[in-house]
Amino acid sequence: MQHDTTRGTKQISIPTRCEHVDMRTGEILNTSKSSFMLAPAPGGTCPECAVKHDPRDPHDAASFHYQYRFFGEHGRWPTWNDALAHCDPVTQERWARELVAHGIDDGTLSGQIPKDSK
Repeated sequence: MQHDTTRGTKQISIPTRCEHVDMRTGEILNTSKSSFMLAPAPGGTCPECAVKHDPRDPHDAASFHYQYRFFGEHGRWPTWNDALAHCDPVTQERWARELVAHGIDDGTLSGQIPKDSK
């Protein structure tokens, strides 16, 4: 199984906002919309998260590339459930169990683990 090479071959624009702050008071003086360009993932890596992994495994939810690419597409920050969404149910459960066991739970993983298998 290979990654979809049609995605991630062009820069994408990531919407942001710029806040001008009075450094003495911390008051936000004004806010403006802005954006920056996210470069494509390096060759040989996943076009979604820029990490080399088996396409059947989840994206690296901690990857800067994945976080900003996801934010640019969905307008919110990704969760581990988002990174696992393309995986089969067995892989989702296995990864959720291991992440929770290692103290990595963004509040979305517990529902992936069947109650009778904890």
